[in-house]
Amino acid sequence: MTGQGEMSIREVARRVHRDVKAVHGDVATLIRAGLPDRYTMA
Repeated sequence: MTGQGEMSIREVARRVHRDVKAVHGDVATLIRAGLPDRYTMA
């Protein structure tokens, strides 16, 4: 998703054809690892 700007968890899930809950868990794991530069989990 690099270079795509900000997008919601729902939009990421739609783009990668995955369940929102699964993508949310993946993003949470990445955040704990300190990988994303910016994020909002609302």
